[in-house]
Amino acid sequence: MCKKGFNIVKTPIVSMCLLYCALVGLSTFQALNVQESVYETCKYVMLFWFLFVCCTVPEKDNLIKLMAVIGLMFGVIGAVQQIDFLMDGFGRKNTVHGLLYNKNLWSSAQLLTLPFCIYILRFSKKWKTIGIIAATGLLVSIFISMTRSVMVGLFAMTFIVSLFNKKIRKWSIVLAICCVVAVFIFGYKRFFDTQTLTYRFEVWSQTLNMIKDYPMGVGAGNWQIELANYSDGITTPDAFKRVFFAQPHNDFLWSFAETGIAGGLVFLSIFGLGLYYAFKTRNILVMCGVIGFVCNAFFSSPSDRSFHNMILMVYLSLVVPVVGKWKSKPIAIVCMLLCTTVMYLRHVDTVLLSKAHNWQLSVKEFSKISWFTTIDQQTTPVAYWKAVEYHKQKKYDKALDNFRIAHKQNHNHVHNLNFIGVYALQSRQLETAKWYFERALKICPGFELAQENLLKINDVYAGSK
Repeated sequence: MCKKGFNIVKTPIVSMCLLYCALVGLSTFQALNVQESVYETCKYVMLFWFLFVCCTVPEKDNLIKLMAVIGLMFGVIGAVQQIDFLMDGFGRKNTVHGLLYNKNLWSSAQLLTLPFCIYILRFSKKWKTIGIIAATGLLVSIFISMTRSVMVGLFAMTFIVSLFNKKIRKWSIVLAICCVVAVFIFGYKRFFDTQTLTYRFEVWSQTLNMIKDYPMGVGAGNWQIELANYSDGITTPDAFKRVFFAQPHNDFLWSFAETGIAGGLVFLSIFGLGLYYAFKTRNILVMCGVIGFVCNAFFSSPSDRSFHNMILMVYLSLVVPVVGKWKSKPIAIVCMLLCTTVMYLRHVDTVLLSKAHNWQLSVKEFSKISWFTTIDQQTTPVAYWKAVEYHKQKKYDKALDNFRIAHKQNHNHVHNLNFIGVYALQSRQLETAKWYFERALKICPGFELAQENLLKINDVYAGSK
């Protein structure tokens, strides 16, 4: 450990985190949707601030115990829900998601807390009891959920433990056998189902094409907008019409695509440094945690979730050689307050927008949404929802103005492209209308509304001859 007062910023892991945060911020200049990049920058500023806080905790065991208690809560809730799920005869498939949005996120969060629960077995009798209960509940829930990326992460953790700790190697082998047995009992078909893998490979392939076309990145938060430019290689039914892509299910490709090659390499280096110091200090806890996160990040998007990121920061802080307090400067405090405000506004906006898909928001309510929120979680522009409401009210001028604003927020949204084309067609701007319909069909060839509207233009041309 270093002496008290050691500068946190000078440690390699923290330096790379700050550099990545700076590159995310700089990617704003590459972005077509600036607000999304601003939000992503604020998210990473707050995340790395949390890393600073964790680094300055003098008693790291307290952090570990806290995460183990969270693991206990996750384990008990997960096990109870899964048992209820089994008793129901799998009648509510994929509905077990605990405290998070879906099964994959819930299972990956459980995986990340598992190493803490096992680590505290070395503490007092009370903590051993907590660890046993928590680990048992977590493993039961993970096995029944049968999330592939989580199972791969669990296999990897087991392998690491067996390499570096001979005393519990036999238990690692038992756990590995349990993993294999669980695959065949609870999810053989799901585990080896290739449909979702095919979808991922398609999206990954097009993301690689995006990286080739934009080596400097498309801007943080803009992958979800730009992917539609590469729709030719995506065969998912109703892609970009009813099925939208918020992330590529691979955090590493995501980072390269949005922040460029430089940003992607720095992002990789954060995990590389974490593993390097974990191996150097033979810190099995951190090895398991980082490897579990990496395995999950290769097939999913844990870095898009605050809770998963915070657990990763706790793991990294355990190998940052710092003791003592870090004195923040006034400018850093002001920056954090601004970022906190942005994050709060985004949260409020997200809750409000969740009603939009059920057409429960009025124009007045849409006006409450802040400048920092331009698209919802399905990449639909906020202005699009507002424009549709104006269209229903037959306020066509205001509707068209908002459809145009929506086009700036997401220029690849096929429904918005179709609406603008319809307004151009009604104004007899045939070439303009044709461009918008053809653009929508290029992104989504099976888009029936755009096909019908394009036929109307052809009929007009035919009638004028």
